[in-house]
Amino acid sequence: MGGALALVAADRGMEADGLVLGAAAVRSRESLGPVASGGLWFFAHTIPWMPAGPTSIDSSRRHPKTDRKLQNDPLMLRQPRFDMGYGLVDLMDVARDAAERVHVPT
Repeated sequence: MGGALALVAADRGMEADGLVLGAAAVRSRESLGPVASGGLWFFAHTIPWMPAGPTSIDSSRRHPKTDRKLQNDPLMLRQPRFDMGYGLVDLMDVARDAAERVHVPT
């Protein structure tokens, strides 16, 4: 998501010699397809408060030490909601459009 923010900032006048875009999040509603986009719209507008993903850490797939670190990390997003996902896809749409207009080395 940071790469998407960097693209949007560069498009809106942030001066930079170049950009490093790791996991730039430039997929858009178009690339998600009509079913996923429509489902996201529906849930974001009917039950935006509902958690949209896993609400706990699946310890069966992780190393116990990593699991403890994630459980105790205060910055870990524990319950992403549908309205948050909808906002993220809005950002991805803007970043995808901005990428065509950004002309600094990336």
